[in-house]
Amino acid sequence: MENLFTIGIVLKTIDRATRPITEVSHSMNELSKRTEKTLSKFERFKSKLKEVGTSLQNFANTMIGVGAFHTITSAFSDLEDASTMLKSTFMEAGGKIPEVFYAIDKEAKKLGTELPGTTADFYRLAATMKQLGVQGEVLAKGGLRAASYLAVALRIPYQEAGESVAKFSQALGIAGKDLVKFMDVVQRLGHLGVQTGQLSYAFSRLSGTLRLIGWQGLESAKQLSPLLGRLIQLGYTGETVGTNLANMFDAMMKTDKVNKVNKSLSGFGVQLEFIDKATGKLKAPEKIVAELSKIGDLVKKGVMTRSQALALFENLFGEGEAASFAITFALEGVEGYKYMQERMQKQFSLTLSCFSQKVVGATGLEPATSGSRNRRSTT
Repeated sequence: MENLFTIGIVLKTIDRATRPITEVSHSMNELSKRTEKTLSKFERFKSKLKEVGTSLQNFANTMIGVGAFHTITSAFSDLEDASTMLKSTFMEAGGKIPEVFYAIDKEAKKLGTELPGTTADFYRLAATMKQLGVQGEVLAKGGLRAASYLAVALRIPYQEAGESVAKFSQALGIAGKDLVKFMDVVQRLGHLGVQTGQLSYAFSRLSGTLRLIGWQGLESAKQLSPLLGRLIQLGYTGETVGTNLANMFDAMMKTDKVNKVNKSLSGFGVQLEFIDKATGKLKAPEKIVAELSKIGDLVKKGVMTRSQALALFENLFGEGEAASFAITFALEGVEGYKYMQERMQKQFSLTLSCFSQKVVGATGLEPATSGSRNRRSTT
């Protein structure tokens, strides 16, 4: 009996000892089953990710292809639209396209390979200039290239440059073959702080007087540019400069006004002579400055006060900015005129400037918009 009791205690002890082990073993089996299931799910998830990744890559590649195709087709569409616009601008009665169109077309394509922008840009530029009154022959023989060079050199929009060149061409009667040379003058002034738009406004306001005087063509424009540029540098707007210089030149041609002023100058031993005796025409710009500087010399010597000089010029040119311009030219004299010319000559030439921009063109960089505005404005 005692032996049976002892055996029962031993069995119970063994049961108590093995129960935790059994529970642990059972738990381990459950964990193993769950782990296998989890790993199986993870493998399936990873496989799905791979499939999705492949799909996304295919989608991305498709979108890139579509984007590239869209870019290409858009470029061709833009070129076609610009070409059509240019054609319609030149189209004559009956739908005839003049021969000059094909010369301009060739020039636009050539500029599209040389300068920043595309051929479509130059088609639109040519159309704009034609609409502004620039003749097709002028565009084909230098006008379009002049505007393009100006835009690149001064980093202004092509359309803005085209508008300016159109105004210069009409106001100054510059031949197409000479427009690039004059744009060289314009861009040199531009690098001295003279906005192209302001300069074109000035010449536009002067155009009627310039035709009356006979100052037309490249050489006259080059001689006038330092005068206009200097006044714009001082903060006057192009409209103010052009209007008042026109008034000055008109007054200089009125001999009765000049004679009246000369009577008041007789006591100073000075006489103003704005008309060239040999030609009977108004003297060239530099010589006009030399005449005005006679009054400036009197002021510098203390023989005449600045107020007296201003009053004298107001009698000749009227009360307003024209008299102030005259004082400026009188005091700065021929030296000031030549100094402005020298500063312009030190600037890069237009063709060299555009050549240096070819590297910029490869990057797709477009001419920038124009910069700061002038201080003064007209009412």
